[in-house]
Amino acid sequence: MLLLRDTVGSTYFMETENDLQELGLYIVITIRTLFLASSILIIVSVWVPKKQLPCVYLILAPIEEFMEMIILIYICTKLDFEDVEGIVTKATVWIMFLALDVYFWFVIYSWYKQIASPSQS
Repeated sequence: MLLLRDTVGSTYFMETENDLQELGLYIVITIRTLFLASSILIIVSVWVPKKQLPCVYLILAPIEEFMEMIILIYICTKLDFEDVEGIVTKATVWIMFLALDVYFWFVIYSWYKQIASPSQS
């Protein structure tokens, strides 16, 4: 049994694995929604060049990647060990997307640096 307390002071008991999965689902949905909003802020920063707009993405992208890594590990541990090909496929696809995400992070970082110091452009 896991005891959780939120900011309001309410106490929750996580008694089953389903409760933990539900909590994990809410965390994933929250982070994904924030990540989507930060991606929209990047598009907005093209027309309104404020350095705070891409900064949100630069902070949330590593958090989202860490969350995806935890989800991948969870999925791979829930699969049967007889399905090694499925585990390798999922890990390979995740590594390819990780490489793309790192590339996009550096692109957004260079955009952030360009907005922060416009005299160098």
